[in-house]
Amino acid sequence: MRSIRSKFKLLIILTAIIFTVSAAVILLHNFYTLKRTKEIYSRHQSLLIQNLIEIQSRVSDKNLKDLAENPLYSPCNLINNLTKMPSGNLQGFDYLCISDSALIPILIFPDTASAFIRILPQNNTELSKILSDGNITRFYGWAGNSLIRVSVIKTSWCNNSGSAKYAWIFAGERINGTESQVLASMTGGEVVFRKEPADTRSDEPKAGHIRTSLPLIGSNNLPVASINYDFISKPLSELKRYQQGVVMTIVLFFLSYIIFLALFVRQYYLLPLKLINLAFRHKDPEMLRTTGNSDKDLSLLKSFMMNVFSQEKMLNDMVKQRSAHNLNAFHAALLYQISDAVFATDHKGVITYWNGSAEELYEISEKEAIAKTAEELISTKWEKDSDAKLTSNKFNANGISRGLVNQLTYKGHKVKADAAVTYLLDCNGSLMGQLFVMRQIKE
Repeated sequence: MRSIRSKFKLLIILTAIIFTVSAAVILLHNFYTLKRTKEIYSRHQSLLIQNLIEIQSRVSDKNLKDLAENPLYSPCNLINNLTKMPSGNLQGFDYLCISDSALIPILIFPDTASAFIRILPQNNTELSKILSDGNITRFYGWAGNSLIRVSVIKTSWCNNSGSAKYAWIFAGERINGTESQVLASMTGGEVVFRKEPADTRSDEPKAGHIRTSLPLIGSNNLPVASINYDFISKPLSELKRYQQGVVMTIVLFFLSYIIFLALFVRQYYLLPLKLINLAFRHKDPEMLRTTGNSDKDLSLLKSFMMNVFSQEKMLNDMVKQRSAHNLNAFHAALLYQISDAVFATDHKGVITYWNGSAEELYEISEKEAIAKTAEELISTKWEKDSDAKLTSNKFNANGISRGLVNQLTYKGHKVKADAAVTYLLDCNGSLMGQLFVMRQIKE
């Protein structure tokens, strides 16, 4: 029984382990799926920001080309009008620096743009490191708290002059104000331009949020700023809620199943097995009848146990009967061997036992005596009439009487004996017969 209960406990434990592993696999799969989806979505939004930045930059490139083609900003015209700033439109740029081929400034606008000048390359060696393969090169830098996008273009010294002499135009525009608002309105998220690396945000985004960071390269070919983009993703929020729902469903289902399994096994297996164990231990088959279980295996086990009990009871009865038979045989042999004549009758006076001494004393064999009444074989009379009355009273009161008797057998043989007569009672106290013990008195 203990082995069977251990197997059921092992079943519950294995089921719990399998469910735990399955739940862990599902949860890990959901976690990495959400993580992978978030990464893909983040890259997609990063590409979107890059494309929007590129669109804004292309507009700046067109404006810079228009400015370079404007004769008012040619170095020839600027040198001839040193004291006069061109009145033309700066094409939306906030800063402007026109220099010769040696990067010596010819025009700086506005005059207080010293912070802007500091982020420009100081010589051709530095400039050559950042020049792109196209007509326009872009880089970024900080002028105080303003992030400046600098566009660089190489232009001729004088328009339509055919001269080999050339100049550089550096145009700058502040982008961490208006452009971040434009990007935020177009993407639906929060766009912030931050300095790197001190101001990089390391805190985790809120649930359903995606955060991405795009580096902006400066004149030294190193990141000088980043575009930090934080936005709420409805698909990810829904996926997060779905994941939480899956987790709660798995946990509830797991707990419900374990509770159901434990109750089921306890009700239909452990308790019946416990009762069977108790019945087997106390050898009480009545306990088996209380296990009202329709399970075939347990029914077979109950039938087997009932058969065992039946066979054990039968064996015990046989042993008891054998013991009683042996004891009776022993008593009979003992009575048969004693020197006193002993015989017994039933309640009707029919002889049921006749020992060897009775055969010798009365000269009547056991075969002749059995099944006959004592009155037929022996005539008995108390030696004294007073003894007859006295022994009769003792016999009725105590179930035993004793005295001298004179007997005459049906063959005419006279016997004088000391007689002891005793009632034979069954287990309920009812009269079964009488036992006579006769000791011959020789004169």
